[in-house]
Amino acid sequence: MKIKHKVWKRGNFVVFLSFCFLWFLSISGCVPPEGAKKAEEKEPFKWNEIQLASTPAQKDYPEAAAVFLLKEAHLIIKKEATVIKSHYIIKILGERGKKYADVKLPFKSGFSEIFGIHARTIKPDGSILELQPSQIHEVSLFPEYVLYSDSKAKVFTMPGVEDNAIIEYVYSEKYESIMVPPWEFQEDDPVVFSGYFLDIPRAITYKFLKKEPADVTIEMAVDVEQGENIFDTRTKAEYKCSHLPGISQEPNMPPKPNLTAKLLFAPVLVSFLGLEVPLDQSSWSSMSKSYYEMTKSQINSTSKEIENAILSLTPDKSTDYDKIKTVYEYLRKGMRYVAVEIGAENVIPHSADEIFKNKYGDCKDMSTLFVAMLKKCRIEAYLGLVSSVPHGQLSREFPSFDQFNHVVVCVPARYFAGHKELDHVLARGEMEFLLDDDYLILDLTCKTCGFGDLPWYVQNTSILVVKEENGGLVKTPQVPAGGNLTKSFYTLSIDSVGTVNGEVKTFVEGEDAIWLRDFLIHANPDQQKEWLLEGINQDFTGAELLNYNFRNLEECDSALVLEFSFKTKDLLNMQAEISTFPAGKLDWAEENKFSKSERKYPIFFSYKRKISSYYRIILPNQLEVRKLPENVSKTLDWGTFVASYMISGKEVSCVKEFLIENCLIPAEEYQEVKEFYDVLSKCDNDNIILCKVKE
Repeated sequence: MKIKHKVWKRGNFVVFLSFCFLWFLSISGCVPPEGAKKAEEKEPFKWNEIQLASTPAQKDYPEAAAVFLLKEAHLIIKKEATVIKSHYIIKILGERGKKYADVKLPFKSGFSEIFGIHARTIKPDGSILELQPSQIHEVSLFPEYVLYSDSKAKVFTMPGVEDNAIIEYVYSEKYESIMVPPWEFQEDDPVVFSGYFLDIPRAITYKFLKKEPADVTIEMAVDVEQGENIFDTRTKAEYKCSHLPGISQEPNMPPKPNLTAKLLFAPVLVSFLGLEVPLDQSSWSSMSKSYYEMTKSQINSTSKEIENAILSLTPDKSTDYDKIKTVYEYLRKGMRYVAVEIGAENVIPHSADEIFKNKYGDCKDMSTLFVAMLKKCRIEAYLGLVSSVPHGQLSREFPSFDQFNHVVVCVPARYFAGHKELDHVLARGEMEFLLDDDYLILDLTCKTCGFGDLPWYVQNTSILVVKEENGGLVKTPQVPAGGNLTKSFYTLSIDSVGTVNGEVKTFVEGEDAIWLRDFLIHANPDQQKEWLLEGINQDFTGAELLNYNFRNLEECDSALVLEFSFKTKDLLNMQAEISTFPAGKLDWAEENKFSKSERKYPIFFSYKRKISSYYRIILPNQLEVRKLPENVSKTLDWGTFVASYMISGKEVSCVKEFLIENCLIPAEEYQEVKEFYDVLSKCDNDNIILCKVKE
C-alpha cells in the first residue's frame, strides 16, 4: 500500500529508509564490491582501434578547430556511491583545437574522486604516444584559500599534439552519494556522437528533462533488467545524439546553456518495502525545506566575535532598515569574494563563524554569514538559490538542485516599508507560490553594487527562497533602461589658433557604474589615466589629459561621476578654407558587432540601458558652420537612436541618445538590427563641416 508522506516525520523517515535501502544494496550481489575499483586499476588498459583514414578532416568541418569523434559517459549507481566513466576522442584540426590537449578534471576531496585515467595521442602517421602516470598531477583550484583546500583537480597535457592528431582519454569519477549529474551533448566544436548511459537501481525513480535545440534530436531507450529481487533489478537507459553542430560563437549571443542540447535528472521517489517516499527534489517547496535543513546549523552562530561586531555596528541604528543596510555595507566592503560555483559537490556553505573569522567566502558562504548576522539583529532573512543568467534559463516545471549555480540573500519586503525607491527591484512570488512576502534580493558577491542594486546576472530570473516551510520561487525584475543610465556633457571650445579645450562631466548609474567602479577601484592612477586618454583619443586625436576626478567612487548608492579636461592641437588646420570637426560620439554605446550578412542565434543584451551625450561646441570668430550632419531618428521594438544638431550664433549643439528596451531579439530580426547599428555607426563618424569666415 502507499503511505502518504505527510503522515510521517519526513526528514527522519527518509534518512531511515535511505539507510535501509543502501544497506540492502551493499549486501546484495547486484553490484560490484568496493575492491572492484582497485582491481580494475591493476588490469592492463585496452584501447579500441581507431582507423585514422575514416575520421573527418578539415574539409568536412571548414570552420571547426576540432571535432569530437566520441563524447560519452557510463553511469552506474552501486552501493552508496555513483561511478561515472567518461570517454573522449577528439581530432585536432588546427592550431585553435590544441586547447583540448590541456585537460582539467575538477573534484572535491571527501565528496568525489577521479581515478582510472588513461590517455593517448595518435599522431597523423599512426604512431601512438601514451600519457604516463607521472604526467598526471593533482592541484588545488584555490591554493591561496584554506577554506577551499578540498577543491582540487587532476590535470594533464596530452603529449605530441599536432594538426590532424587524435587525442583520446578515459577517466572515472566516484561520488560518495547517489546522484545523476546533468549531461551536455554539445561542445563549441562539432560532435560526431554523444551518449549518456545509465544503470541505476529500479527502486529509485528519476525524472529527467530534455532540452533540445531545433537542430538536435536526443534518442532515448529504457530497459528494465530483472533480478532475483528488487535490489537486483536495474533500470538501464540510453540517451544518444549523432552529428551535432558546434556552438558557433557570435557577438551578443545568448548564454550557451540556453542553446545546447542537454539532460537534467532529479531523484523523486524511493520504493522500498511496499512504501513510496518522495525525495527532496520532488517539488520546489520540498527542495526549499531540504536546503534549509542542510544549512541551518551553518547559519546558527555561537561566535562572540560576530556578536561584538553587531554591537559595534548598530548601536545608533533604530530601524531594521538601517541595521540591514549597515550589515550589508560592512560585509560588502570587508569580505573578500572567492568565485566557487555551487554544484553537486559544493552545496553546503561553511559555518558563519568560520567565514567571519577568515574574512572571505564564496557566494553561499557570504550569504550564510549575512543571514546569520541579521538573525543576531532579530531580522528574518533567507538564502536564495539562483540560476544566474549566464547559467541558463531555469525550467520551472523541473525542480532540481542542478539548475542553480549561485546564492543570494532574500530579505522580506516588510522591512522596507516606506522606502519606495526599492519597490522596482523587489522580487515577487510566482503565481503558484503563495509566499507571505515580496523580497529584496541582496548579492554580497557584487562588491560595487549599491544597496538594492541587482547585478544583471540575477535580473529577470527565478530564485528559490530557502525556508523551513512555504518556500518557493520568486521572480526578480528587469531593471528598466533608465536605471542603467550614462549621461555625458561635453563643452568643447576652439580658440583662434585651432586648439580644442574640452571639459567633460559624465554621470553613470546602474550596471555601467557597477563594472566601471570595479575597474577604477582596482586600477592604479597610471592605469586610470591611460584608460581616460585612450577613450578621449578615440574621439579627439592627439588629446592631452589636463586633469581628472572621480566622485562617489566608493559611495555605491550614488551616481558615479567622472570629470576631466583635455586639449588637443591636432584636430583643426586653421589655414585651410574647409575643415571638419567631429560631430560628437555616443559614449560607451555598443560598437557595431553586426557586420556579417547572416546570423544563427538570437541577439542578447545583458541589460537594458540608456546612453545620452550632449555636446556644446564653441567656435572662434574665424570659423563658421558650412554644413551640419542630418538629424537622425530610428526606432524599433527593442531600441531607439536619436541624433539632432542645432546652431545658435557661434555655438553648435549636438544631442545623441541610445536606448535598449528589450534584451532578447529573435534571429529573424537580425537584418533590422544590422541596419540599425549601421545607422548608429555612420552617425557616430559624422563630421561638422567648417569654413573660414570671409573678411
